[in-house]
Amino acid sequence: MLSRGGLMVLWLACVASAHDTACALQIGKEAQQALVAADGLSRDSGKGEVKEDTEKPEGPELTVENILAHAVRVDAEMQAARAAMGAQSPSCDILPNDGVALLATSDLADAEIILESGTANGRSTELMARFFAGRKKALRITTVDLGGGTGCAAHLADTHKRLRQFDNVRAIIGDSFEEFPKLIREHQGKRIGLFIDGPKGHLASKLCMKMLKLSQDILYCLFHDYLPDGYDRGTKDHAGYHYLQVSGRKVMLTCCDKKWLKHFGLQYARNSSIGLAAGTRFIPWGVTGDV
Repeated sequence: MLSRGGLMVLWLACVASAHDTACALQIGKEAQQALVAADGLSRDSGKGEVKEDTEKPEGPELTVENILAHAVRVDAEMQAARAAMGAQSPSCDILPNDGVALLATSDLADAEIILESGTANGRSTELMARFFAGRKKALRITTVDLGGGTGCAAHLADTHKRLRQFDNVRAIIGDSFEEFPKLIREHQGKRIGLFIDGPKGHLASKLCMKMLKLSQDILYCLFHDYLPDGYDRGTKDHAGYHYLQVSGRKVMLTCCDKKWLKHFGLQYARNSSIGLAAGTRFIPWGVTGDV
């Protein structure tokens, strides 16, 4: 059975690999068995792994407890924003619990800029736009998508047209690995949050790490569809989940955090799939998993 250190060695090999599918499969069932005892445990203070930060960020710390408390406070506003959006096929929507985790984290961290990777049909973009339009008018959202997609992303032109009604949204066609560095430089000095809904799995983690190395302005990386093996909503690539599970930047995996699931009355790995990694303002560079 793999140790946590062994799992990280596999991850480092994946980062260097050009074969994405093989890389995703490399961290599989054996790694999941090694981590099963850790499921349900939040990182909390991360004692023993995280160095003390001499320059604390403004506002509350990003902990499961703080985010959960804020999620309770903003849940009614999130529900109102969802109601204003109208119905959508569940397979192409952001689930309510994922939505409240996204909004509560971004609001608690006092983000000024949110960069979203993976627009698809724009449901999460619209949810953020409606929520923050009434709560924090200065916040701006830029959403990036490769274009030419299928399924939920098949009608990107129509999605962009729909999103034009929101003054706080800008929609771009491009590769987030190329567009995010430009946007981060454009917003230098601002408090920036990343929401990565595409690419999925280990590529999502690679995108996050590249941006964290680029700028201390990144407050956090939020990931969508981070689930353990056997739960394939959104993707079958679970390498990102495994990486975050052992990372020193892990704040929460809502799919499997006992406190989170108990409060919302959810079952393990059902109807909740947000992963959260803290930026270097909260946790200095150099913890487990920083590559």
